[in-house]
Amino acid sequence: RVLHLLRDSFSNTVQCSAPKGCLAESPAQELERLAKMYLDTTRRAASRENAGRGAIVAKMRRAFDEAGVWQAMHKRIAMAKYTRGGDPLKLDCGYRPNGAIKFFQAVPLAGDIDAAKVLAFSYPQIREGVARVERAKTELTAIIEDDLDRKDEEVAFALETLQRSEIAVAATSELGRLAEVARR
Repeated sequence: RVLHLLRDSFSNTVQCSAPKGCLAESPAQELERLAKMYLDTTRRAASRENAGRGAIVAKMRRAFDEAGVWQAMHKRIAMAKYTRGGDPLKLDCGYRPNGAIKFFQAVPLAGDIDAAKVLAFSYPQIREGVARVERAKTELTAIIEDDLDRKDEEVAFALETLQRSEIAVAATSELGRLAEVARR
């Protein structure tokens, strides 16, 4: 009866597959498990987001590790020290050559440009805080995916926003060069 109602009323939005039997001790618990598996989108969306950012961070680590500098770099650097208490932003890694601090942050732009906006918004406060606390200049490089369509309106907006905030942008294919600079 419910299946018939779904097909009649929601045929354009809900697609019903052929019914299958299911053996369960508790139908309510089984229904809840199935609902989480097939309807819970928040978990899947978060893992997709982490996959993009996680992939960039993994490439950063591999490049800096191959250059022999990953162990000497600072990682997950809390920005609250430079901005204000409560700031949750942590930059992925950085090092301090010749009195300047160089930071690197994975910024996946495919499908979501918010990370670029957050970084661009935060960087002026970070730069001022580092100058005040560390008495050092900063350089921040956003590491982005290689295969982005830079003509896409959102991607172009994100890149322009980063550059306007004086944040350098490098694709993951440039990590070898950046790691070599860090090694020297």
